[in-house]
Amino acid sequence: MHQNATDFDAAQQKQQVYWGALGQFVHAYADIEGMLFSVFRELGRINRQTGRALFAGSNAGDLIAKRALLKIRDEPEHIIADLNRALDQLLKINQARNSILHYGWRLTDDGEMVSSNLRMALHPANIREFSADPETLDNMRADLGTIRAQLFLFMWRKLKVEQSTLDQLQREARAGWKYTTTR
Repeated sequence: MHQNATDFDAAQQKQQVYWGALGQFVHAYADIEGMLFSVFRELGRINRQTGRALFAGSNAGDLIAKRALLKIRDEPEHIIADLNRALDQLLKINQARNSILHYGWRLTDDGEMVSSNLRMALHPANIREFSADPETLDNMRADLGTIRAQLFLFMWRKLKVEQSTLDQLQREARAGWKYTTTR
């Protein structure tokens, strides 16, 4: 009887850690999604009111799909490359996020927490799985911090910002990715 109570407590603890990591990840993702509206308005040289009309109801995936706006900008190549690097990683995180939030997670036979479209996929070739454990959520949240720094650098590039602030953002924006899509 005591072992069952211990197992139950351990399972409860694991779920508490998961829900905490998920909440922090969702909050960080929402922050980035909001920033994207400003970035894409700037990319298209669109005023706030027009941007609201054009992008109303758009989510991060919708906005990333509009990255053709990068091609019409007269920006140094490294700025466009840095934005593309950030948007590529955000797209990977967006796919995992959508799976986790829309399909939830399950435990595999070996005890791994995964999110999958297994129940919804029309064909086995369409099945996608993403790790959904707290460590993965923390890694995605860390990458969102890196992406956030890159977006700030883009938005602030023409403002008079203290060099130490820009240097710190530059270090954060150059951090290696922690989240990978391999499982």
